[in-house]
Amino acid sequence: MIKLTTLGLDEPAQRLAGGILSGSVGVQAIAGLEAIVLGILVLAGFSPVVLVLIALLGLGSFILVNGSALSGTMLAMFRR
Repeated sequence: MIKLTTLGLDEPAQRLAGGILSGSVGVQAIAGLEAIVLGILVLAGFSPVVLVLIALLGLGSFILVNGSALSGTMLAMFRR
């Protein structure tokens, strides 16, 4: 887990920040790979309209997963 003691955060805030960061790293990597694949498909001559719709679907799922990770971590912190 990431140490955030230099920022002067207490233990629950450190756990919250670490959970959010670790949850979103994998999703960001997948979103980056998606952008690369869609760029290659545009260069290959696929329809830009369809690829834009696919990119928006990926962006929406990225936002959903990050929001869920944040909400779940916040709820777990307040239950204690």
